[in-house]
Amino acid sequence: MTTLYLDCTHGARKDSFAQGVSALLPREEARRIERAAGISEHADEHTAAHHHHSVAEVHQMIQAKPLPAAAREAALGVYGVLAQAEARAHGVTLEEVHFHAGGSAAAVSWGCYACAAVAALAPDEVVASPVRTGFGFVDCAHGRLPIPAPATANVLEDIPTFAGDAEGELTTPTGAALVSWFASRFADEAPAGCELIAQVG
Repeated sequence: MTTLYLDCTHGARKDSFAQGVSALLPREEARRIERAAGISEHADEHTAAHHHHSVAEVHQMIQAKPLPAAAREAALGVYGVLAQAEARAHGVTLEEVHFHAGGSAAAVSWGCYACAAVAALAPDEVVASPVRTGFGFVDCAHGRLPIPAPATANVLEDIPTFAGDAEGELTTPTGAALVSWFASRFADEAPAGCELIAQVG
């Protein structure tokens, strides 16, 4: 039985998640997945931080990528978790949810890369550590918000977390959604004999 352990003791961010998991793959396979996901050295999600992206638009971006079915299904699931959390945070329906930075082309590519990397590893089980959130405040499209941001807090509602001693947003909404989607259980340490350990923060 193959177990993937997600080390979230430094937080959970979509780019760190993708890089941490893909590092466990053969280099050529990781690069192939990276290209299929659409990762570009020049992609900058911050340029689209104040643009609105509907759930339907994000789904279209995911479906358009030449990824294996399992990776696309996981990416749709992750953004489904995120959409539910955003809907609760803003008191709107799923149809009314609009992503900002998290729905940009660059951000969706990183999310897809993360999902494709896990799909390529194909672990029998995914276990995660408690998630470090950080503390303080973060400035975003909705103004100044406490850490964890409302959407992040909603995703992490039933997940063990701790703030840690480092100020700042160590876990983002999409990072939290990736952990929530993939992890079937949580443990303070990697299971005995576990060889697949990824730092995702």
